[in-house]
Amino acid sequence: MRIPQHTWILAVVTLFPVVSLLVATPYPDDHDGVNFVLGVGRFDIHWHQPHFPGYPVYIAAGKVMASLVGSAEWGLICVSALSMAVAMVALLGLARGSASGMEAMALLAAMMANPVVFQFGHKIFSEPMGLALLCLSALAVHDGGERGGRWTIAGVLLGLMLGVRLSWWPFAVGFAITALPGGRLAPLTAGMAIGTGAWLLPLAWPIGLVDLLNTGLAFTRGHFIDWGGAAAGRELTTGAGFLLTNLGAVAGIAPGLWGFLAGAPMALLVVVGMGRQIPSLEHNWRSSPAQRALVIGAGFYLCWLMIGQNVTKVRHFIPFIPVVAIALAPMARKAPLVLFLAAAMMAGGAVGAHINRHSALPPPLQMRQWLEAEADRDTTVYCGWAERFFDLYPSRIKVHSVPRGELFPMITGSQLAPARTRLVCSDIAGLSLPGEPVAVFQPRLMDLTDSPLSLLTYGP
Repeated sequence: MRIPQHTWILAVVTLFPVVSLLVATPYPDDHDGVNFVLGVGRFDIHWHQPHFPGYPVYIAAGKVMASLVGSAEWGLICVSALSMAVAMVALLGLARGSASGMEAMALLAAMMANPVVFQFGHKIFSEPMGLALLCLSALAVHDGGERGGRWTIAGVLLGLMLGVRLSWWPFAVGFAITALPGGRLAPLTAGMAIGTGAWLLPLAWPIGLVDLLNTGLAFTRGHFIDWGGAAAGRELTTGAGFLLTNLGAVAGIAPGLWGFLAGAPMALLVVVGMGRQIPSLEHNWRSSPAQRALVIGAGFYLCWLMIGQNVTKVRHFIPFIPVVAIALAPMARKAPLVLFLAAAMMAGGAVGAHINRHSALPPPLQMRQWLEAEADRDTTVYCGWAERFFDLYPSRIKVHSVPRGELFPMITGSQLAPARTRLVCSDIAGLSLPGEPVAVFQPRLMDLTDSPLSLLTYGP
């Protein structure tokens, strides 16, 4: 008996959240993840739980899931796993001509084995849920672009997406530009008003619109001027290097030599697939408003990324995943076995990385573990962003926050009775101390979020 297409697709995609939960480590990966966990416990954007704009839709989903599984960390991981599975189903629906048989299976395997998709499917970040809502928005108008009701649904989903990832607003512009020629801008706008109002009004109600606006302006100023890390605020070569590296990650290349060897074939297929799209670009754009909206939105987002986002973070490149799927669709039709092989190489690299990693913990928690085991009680540690982990997971060791290097002398000099042992973490921006580190905490193998940390001794 032949199994219906939708049955085996559902079965395969169901495996994704199961595998994600099996390999997940129930801890956040950076200070933003810590803020999300704290926000599930007590939502307060004034205290960066989480920081502005508060990610209200994501936090609401996390609260619901946490109440079911009994843990904020596991609740948010479940949101990521389920969201990525939904995104993969939607992307498969957007792959015109690759929705059945070997072609569909090859495309699905390529997307699920992608290191960005796989890793963020079991991490505590808001991007997976944002990706799911973006892909569902596109799917809503994929085969019914002439219907106003479909555009209203897409607008509602986009409005909710902004409550998960407000920085993905360029995709709303892409949808608006696509809707304009067909006279669908009005239903799209109406839907966005509904979706945005669903989270903006409850967010502003307790503190008022003025307080919310002032909080946003204060946060935005710091984001652009002090610590945002946008490419425009970096040297050209540095910003371009991060941009190309992280675009490569979205195409399939994870960090390190083994990540490059495992992902380079898939990245090459993405480039070839983009080239194959060019001869039929005009036809595809006319027949698929969903693809057109995604590609236009990705173009605007790339410009926004250069001036308003931290290009060092791979997760800020996640909204390019639909473009990767669009690029791979012709490869799934023409060479499904080659796509399968490239996907198998990426999957093999991921399995090898998880088996051979020296620790399942992110570097800040490796550091906390070392301090608990090795440091004496009369020890003080000065940290940058990693200090936020100690707010969530307290330690017997005193840990002080040093936001910037120029504040270090003032913070260390303000203590009347300094500890006998003072250690400084390497994550303090703008601070460099001489000497050999007393401990080094390495990134997990092929991980897309980790960066190394080290502790150095300070003072006589």
